[in-house]
Amino acid sequence: MNQHPGLLRMSNRHLPPEQARIAHLAEVARRALESVDPSKLSGELGTEFAKFPLGACGDSSIVLGQLLKEHGLGDFWYMNGRRYSPEGFGCHSWVQQGDLIIDITGDQFPGRPKVFVGEGDPWFAQFEDVDPAVASINMWGPRWFGQLSGLYDELLANVPPADRPLVS
Repeated sequence: MNQHPGLLRMSNRHLPPEQARIAHLAEVARRALESVDPSKLSGELGTEFAKFPLGACGDSSIVLGQLLKEHGLGDFWYMNGRRYSPEGFGCHSWVQQGDLIIDITGDQFPGRPKVFVGEGDPWFAQFEDVDPAVASINMWGPRWFGQLSGLYDELLANVPPADRPLVS
């Protein structure tokens, strides 16, 4: 039984057309990121992606936001939240447009799907101090632009041609 209303399946017919397109591209991005060779990434990204999806949610969310924008779907907010529990501190990142949440690394947490696209999932409410910013590979300035643009290039190299944006 599907305990996550946004868990994607092979058919996205239950979603409105634009959300189905977003869901499709989120699945494409996830598969592409799973295929990235960490040795091809510069700086800290190579270390982060060696254990994908563990610890790769921030950068994955940024390049997903870039991909969605380049497909003409508008800006997406990069959401980075922190949670505090008796087990310790944790954080997680995803992208969001209005109430629509897109998370392509949720499976680093027990019981979460690889790809989540949906609204109203209370799981995300556990994250506090959410610091939203428009998801873009240049959002953190020149120091990170080179690394994030390299990751985005690797993502695009693993995206099927039919799913690549017309501009990049």
